[in-house]
Amino acid sequence: MGGSKGAIGITEAERQTAAFTMIPITQAVTIFVLLAGSAAFKWLADGKRPFDFNFVKIIKRISLTLMISDIILPLVHSFVLGMISVDGYSLNFGFGSGFIMGVILYVVSEIFNYGIELQNLSDDVV
Repeated sequence: MGGSKGAIGITEAERQTAAFTMIPITQAVTIFVLLAGSAAFKWLADGKRPFDFNFVKIIKRISLTLMISDIILPLVHSFVLGMISVDGYSLNFGFGSGFIMGVILYVVSEIFNYGIELQNLSDDVV
């Protein structure tokens, strides 16, 4: 959705400036997700069990970061574009693949959390 006050609208140069402004934020989110994913795989490579609260916390943190960033980053980009643009505005909102992957990872983390509860129950019975 977008609009303009005059006939020019948002120029390509303004769009490029807004995109270049968003690059550090997007890259910071990407680096965080990759480092957290690396920590999860290192956890498993060290021979630790996936049914541990720390592992679940890592997976849940990745999922929430993906979901929140997929909603917030387009809105921030629209805000930056609106601030840069002289003769127009743009609003970009929606759910993308990052949100879907975040939901899937959140479900996986809850499955692991349920597995921890079942393991504790099994240990209590034995």
